[in-house]
Amino acid sequence: MCQFGTLAEIVEFLSQAQVNGTFTRRLRLLLSLKLLIIDEVGYLLQTEHAGRLLFQLINVRHEKASTILTTNRGFEEWGSVVGDEVMTTAKLDRILHRCHIVNIRGPSYRMRQYRAMHGIAQYDTGMTQSSDSADTRTRHT
Repeated sequence: MCQFGTLAEIVEFLSQAQVNGTFTRRLRLLLSLKLLIIDEVGYLLQTEHAGRLLFQLINVRHEKASTILTTNRGFEEWGSVVGDEVMTTAKLDRILHRCHIVNIRGPSYRMRQYRAMHGIAQYDTGMTQSSDSADTRTRHT
């Protein structure tokens, strides 16, 4: 079984479980998934609480199940958006151990579709879209 969700959705799912006393059960549920895809890591600033929840999730799935993380941030930036530096180091230690990193560069496919639909040349949108923006996908197996 596979599950997809944004980091914000997964943190909310685990936060609610802490409040209603089902945290361990929900963590086991997320561990039972053969593949968990966590999208938008680093898009929103995370609280220290969210950083701890992410660490617990990564720690429990480490070397037991596959996890894919998508982010537009370099790993060196994670400390400022995904919790404190010490916890970030521990998360990255587990994430990067036995992982495959796929670094995707290029313009957004959404912008490409928008331009095609409206017959707009690539740089005529008036929006500041860098052609070398990066989206890093990390597959942890």
